[in-house]
Formats: sequence, C-alpha cells, structure tokens
Amino acid sequence: MKNVFLSVFLFSAVVTGCSVKASEPQKVVIFGDSYSTFEGNIPEGYECWYFIDSQYENDCHSLDSTWWRRVVADKGYELLLNTSYSGATICNTGYEGKDYTERSFVTRMKRDIVSEEGEYLCGARPDIIFILAGTNDSWAQSPKGELLGKDDWREADLDKSLPAISYMLGYLTEKLPDTRIIVIINSELDETTTAGLAEASRIFGVEYLQLKDIDKQWGHPSNAGMRQIAAQLEAIL
Repeated sequence: MKNVFLSVFLFSAVVTGCSVKASEPQKVVIFGDSYSTFEGNIPEGYECWYFIDSQYENDCHSLDSTWWRRVVADKGYELLLNTSYSGATICNTGYEGKDYTERSFVTRMKRDIVSEEGEYLCGARPDIIFILAGTNDSWAQSPKGELLGKDDWREADLDKSLPAISYMLGYLTEKLPDTRIIVIINSELDETTTAGLAEASRIFGVEYLQLKDIDKQWGHPSNAGMRQIAAQLEAIL
C-alpha cells in the first residue's frame, strides 16, 4: 500500500511540475510602425505617434487602449519588446524617396530582435512575433519591385517593398524557426502591398491576418479601431 501511495505522489509531482512549466506565459515581440507605438514603450530615440497628451485628433490616449497591450493582457503574454517606429517602411525607401534605412523593418529586425549570429537581442527567444507592417510602404509609394526567394536578394533590392518583405520573412523564419510569426495586414493599403504581404506569408510559411473595417482617425486606429484590431487578432490565436 505504501508503494501505491508513493507512486501516486510521484506521479502527481511530475504532473504538477509539467503543468507549472506549461503555464509559463508565452514571450512576444511587437514589430511595428506608428500603429504600435506609445510613449515610453518603444526603444529610446524611436519616433512615436500615440501619446497620453496627443497632438493629433485621435481618441486613443491610453496605453491600455492600444491593440497590442490589449492582446498581451487578454492572453497573459510576457512582452519582451515593442520595437515600433513611427513612419517606418519595411524597405529602406521612405517618403519623398528618402533613405529610411535607420528605421526600416529590415534594419530593426537585426538590431532589436535577432542578430545574424542568432543572438536574441530582445532578451530571449520569442514564442510569437506580431508584425504590423506595410502601411508606410503603401502611403509613401515606395518602389515595389517583386517578391524574391530567400536567397535571391541583393542589397539594392532592399530599397523596394516586395523584395524587402521577402527578405524580412526569410530572415526571421531562418533565425527563429520555432517562433510563431503573424503578419497583420492593415486595411486600405494599395493592392500591391496588400497582396505582397499575403503572398510572402504563404511562401515563407507564416500566418497572416487581413484586417477589415478598422475605425481610424487621422489615418490611425482610434480607441474603437484598437479594439477591432485586438479582437480580429485574438480570433486567430
């Protein structure tokens, strides 16, 4: 009988240990542009769009109202990093044809998330990366180019949106093969950018979400729009 009780105790301990480990929160990275910024919650020196005392006519003035903060709280995630930069294009060409290399997605992924040597610059291996990108490539009318395979790009290709999308997803899937990557595609983008993000996601085997009917003020999600983004994202998580 003692052996029976001991076996039950040991089995319970193992199960309890496993359940504790399984309940550890998933670690996430937010990789975005102005839609994902909030003052004091992005890397120092990165341009911000959302503030408590906003200069814009937009009613989202609270950190807890942002789409990403809602998702992190609702799902119980651990936020490793929010690397979002207002005005950022995926490629290195921004508004008026200016060089946006410093803020581009293809630059920041190597600077903030994972190095070419595989070092986790965000503090640990992320379980999930949410990428909300492409809005500025569309608005700035950055050169489009064509989608490329993982090893087909050249440095000059990163000045164009579609090759940069391919490079970004190819790099992240290679360096972070066990990380769930979800590309969030904004509503009301130009057709080429929208289709390119979706097709590149399929090519590189990552998930994508096409946002629909997002309420916006000054071209950016309002309080209502932030709730809509969070709800549409949580529906696929």
